This record gives sequence, structure tokens and C-alpha cells, in this order.
Amino acid sequence: MNILLEQEERPKAIIMAGGAGVGKTFVTDKFKKAAESKGWEMYESKRTQEENVDKFLTVKKLFDLENPKHSPIFTELRTQVKKKD
Repeated sequence: MNILLEQEERPKAIIMAGGAGVGKTFVTDKFKKAAESKGWEMYESKRTQEENVDKFLTVKKLFDLENPKHSPIFTELRTQVKKKD
């Protein structure tokens, strides 16, 4: 989380996706508190998942046109889930 907050380039967007119960809200709340403490403004979408995917694909196409040689910081997200007994 800190690597994203400490980079100088702006604007930025973070997209969270995943199934129910994987911790999206938990991670988002933690990130939101950390980001706001560093002066970031946070916006949350109120659209449906389908509407968000459509908007994201449009933004990605524009980004790819402007940055044809970009390489993402992360290419995979490794997670570990442990079931509580």
C-alpha cells in the first residue's frame, strides 16, 4: 500500500475487484485512511459492476494510447486466504 502512496506521479487510480468475502472492503478502508492522511482525495463509484467495467475499459484504452510503452508496477496479485475454524 505504501508504494502506491509514496510515488510522485499523479493522477492515480486503484481498482479493486473480487468475490464476496475476500476482503475488498477491509483493504479499501485501510487504504482510504492511509491515503487521506497523506492529503489524497478519495472517490468511490456508485455504479454497477458492469457500468464500472465499461468505464474502466474506456479509460484503459485512452491510457494505452497516451502511454504505449508503459509497464505496470504489479503484474500479479498474490493472495492467501485462510479459513477460520
